[in-house]
Amino acid sequence: MDSFETVDEALFVCKELERGLSVGEFPLVKWASVEPRLLAAFRKEECSRSLIECNLSAPLESVLGLQWNCQCDTLCFPITNRDAEVISKRQLLGVLARLFDPLGRIAPVIVEAKLLMREATLSGRSWDDPVEESVLRRFGRCYNDLVSLKALTIPRWLGFSSKLVKAQLRVFADASEKAFGAASYVRLCFDNGKVTSSLVLAKSRIAPRRSLTIPRLELQAAVLTVRLAAVAASSLHVEQNEIFYWTDSLTVIRWLNMEGCRLRAFVAHRVAEI
Repeated sequence: MDSFETVDEALFVCKELERGLSVGEFPLVKWASVEPRLLAAFRKEECSRSLIECNLSAPLESVLGLQWNCQCDTLCFPITNRDAEVISKRQLLGVLARLFDPLGRIAPVIVEAKLLMREATLSGRSWDDPVEESVLRRFGRCYNDLVSLKALTIPRWLGFSSKLVKAQLRVFADASEKAFGAASYVRLCFDNGKVTSSLVLAKSRIAPRRSLTIPRLELQAAVLTVRLAAVAASSLHVEQNEIFYWTDSLTVIRWLNMEGCRLRAFVAHRVAEI
């Protein structure tokens, strides 16, 4: 998926991509776009099935586990109601495995499901035995939160255009005793003075079973910000001097300003990566 200033530019890229892959006999099909003039350049059988059938009531395309509304140019999450009661670890893991969120937009909800899965695993029960009632109740509330996200729609286009003056990445890190995470936002400044901010990527991880102090978990989150920023900056072509990192941990900031030889190995290795 990509965005272009004009239909001609988009068509040129599509045809070049099509021509390059045809050398290896990899035909490209199921083209989809919000622009009808672009789709008109392809044969009917090369376009997406939903566009061929003119299903305007549900113009949704599956894209990496998400659904893309070709009319509104928005992304949504295809989370369905449970078709059976979840009572065992195997069923719980099956539900969790179906939650695919490559951009991390619903990471705060998914991390709760991961914590419940770990709690059920540590109980020592077999995969097909019923898990604790308290875990099932909390899982039910968690899944209801996930289902409610079906109403959430996210604009696919971040706003990059020829009127852009400056693009910045603002990456935030935080941690708790149970989990840590990072979120990357792109801040766009335009020639008319308008400024927008959009979530690009997020990542959450549950804290390891071995006991780690909050400062060390905050450091893990800081490492995550650097990795997220590298991916986002490469994709959005943001300059390194326009990337800003945020953490509320004074300990992490102090570690980053210390010499590596004065730090313990766990901290030194992660500070070196940052």
